[in-house]
Amino acid sequence: MLAARVEGYDTCPMEGFDARRASHLLGLQRGEEVRTFIAVGKRAADGIRFDRALRPWTWTVQTL
Repeated sequence: MLAARVEGYDTCPMEGFDARRASHLLGLQRGEEVRTFIAVGKRAADGIRFDRALRPWTWTVQTL
């Protein structure tokens, strides 16, 4: 993913896919399986962007 970024591409790892079905669709041999799908592409200049909502630091870290 870092190498793709260096080349000017953006990436997004995907989870929640059916690994067995993906392996079958890709024609993989017995014992071979898909571990990760990564979407790769060029970012649109006017793409939709959402602001992140972060929790306050004090909700996550407790000081002694």
